Amino acid sequence: MIKKYYEQFKWFLKYYKRRYIMAFLVMIIVKILMLMPPRIIGKVVDEIVGNTLTWSTLKFQVLSLIGLIVVIYFADFFWSYNLFRAADEISYLARDRIFKQLLKQGPDFYSRYTTGALMARATSDVNALSDLSAYGMMTAVDSTFWPILLFAFMLGISWQLTLASIVPLPFVIFFSKYVGEKLYKRYEEAQVAFEGLNQAVLEGVSGVRVVRAYNLEDKESERFKESADYLFKKNMQACLLTQLYSPVAQFFPGLAFLIAVGLGVVLITANKLSIGELTTFLFYLGFFIGPMFAIGQFINIGQRGSASMERIDELLNEPVKIDDSLITEDLPEEYSVEFRDFCFSYPGSDSEVLTGIKFSLKAGQTLGIVGPVGSGKSTIVEQLLHFYPLPESKIFLGGKDLAKIERKKLRSVISYAPQDNFLFSKSIRENILLGQSNELSREAAESKLQAVIEWADLEKDLAEMPAGLETEVGEKGIAISGGQKQRVCIARTLMEDSELLILDDCLSAVDAITEENILSALRQVRGGRTTLIVAHRLSAVRDADLIIVVQDGQITNSGSHQELIETSAWYREQYERQQLSEEVSREER
Repeated sequence: MIKKYYEQFKWFLKYYKRRYIMAFLVMIIVKILMLMPPRIIGKVVDEIVGNTLTWSTLKFQVLSLIGLIVVIYFADFFWSYNLFRAADEISYLARDRIFKQLLKQGPDFYSRYTTGALMARATSDVNALSDLSAYGMMTAVDSTFWPILLFAFMLGISWQLTLASIVPLPFVIFFSKYVGEKLYKRYEEAQVAFEGLNQAVLEGVSGVRVVRAYNLEDKESERFKESADYLFKKNMQACLLTQLYSPVAQFFPGLAFLIAVGLGVVLITANKLSIGELTTFLFYLGFFIGPMFAIGQFINIGQRGSASMERIDELLNEPVKIDDSLITEDLPEEYSVEFRDFCFSYPGSDSEVLTGIKFSLKAGQTLGIVGPVGSGKSTIVEQLLHFYPLPESKIFLGGKDLAKIERKKLRSVISYAPQDNFLFSKSIRENILLGQSNELSREAAESKLQAVIEWADLEKDLAEMPAGLETEVGEKGIAISGGQKQRVCIARTLMEDSELLILDDCLSAVDAITEENILSALRQVRGGRTTLIVAHRLSAVRDADLIIVVQDGQITNSGSHQELIETSAWYREQYERQQLSEEVSREER
């Protein structure tokens, strides 16, 4: 069991080797010092029985005991501080490694793991790992070195008494092994149940508006209760096994005490043992109860930590699907975009989402991408961000193979406004400045902030908000409207002022006038730089240099707005419907 734990946790044992070695050495010294007081007490008892105890001897022995207690106190502080500090640092290190690993993963990874599952591994599982790295290491010493040391000192008093007294103790070890095997499975089930509870809470809070709109409060409460009951049941199963160990750990040491006292009296009568030696022996045997409990605690903490470490390792060993060894290209000098017969399937799927995508956009031009819902529009622009593994020689940026450009450098020259319009639980100011580098001075950053607010047509909304730019948007932007969320995201994107701008259907929640204001500002500030706009409203792409119509993962038509009116039945029908809808809206106003 200890070998298995070492293989799992050797990464942090090696990382904090010096701290652990110091803690263990001092802990061993403390254990040796703890054996001294019973010997002193035993000696005093023998001198009392023999009527040889003097005041000077008693004073010396009392001062020795006080001195030992003081030394043990400070030594205890030293090893516990180092051991538990290492545990806190290991928690930090584990969470840091997990979070960095999460940032490296692509969309296929997040389709396999729920947010609740990832949160559980970064919280509950890391806590279990922390317990093992501190309490687990402490109980490991208590259940291995400490009983061996006690056994050696007990043999020095009486080998007959020692061998007779420890006969019941192996039963504790056998029972501990049985409990440990069962506990591993129970803790693994409990952690999975905790993931389910996490996910239930997360979805209930994030979707609170939907829950209220559909009057699902009772149903969601029942769903949470079921998750909580299931977690409680699994924790109780683990708790039952843990508590079963306690009576066993008390019964067999108690039996050992009876044997020691009974045989001790016989040996004293036969003048093979003194009363003081029996007193010292009983102290040592009392110390043996601690290791018996420590075995149970070590198994309990160890099996829980082992199950958690396996779940953490599953994340840490998750391969990054994009091979950085292909990186051979630097960033281009100009930002034209070219797709050459590009096909794409999501990882784990055999069906193609995009087939034969082919178009060329010159640097500084604007591309409009339109088509029915689910036709693959967003999937096309996501390829430019290299979210998924890319085939070579299929997508080119400025004439350079996109698959061979480092992703971090690539994304540094792309501003992206996704269609989900995600906002962090911060103020509007902090959300807009999210990706802003420290290169700009405070005055320049503030000036640019005011400019992008104007470009995103957000000024009138800020004027109506109680705290203006400092207004907190709430969880995922719940405190502001959909249109306001979109414009905050657009302002955040424009703050980057990148060479390549991607707007992925991020104007759908704004009215026609606001849309025209934003597009007009974009035409002025984006002159000479490449822009890609995905839209359902054709008015958003009407002035684009090139528009492609995507249907069922293929480009069915391409050209300017006027050319598509003449050549694409789908485009013409959508445009006429949207024009009619806008006329009706104007008449109603």
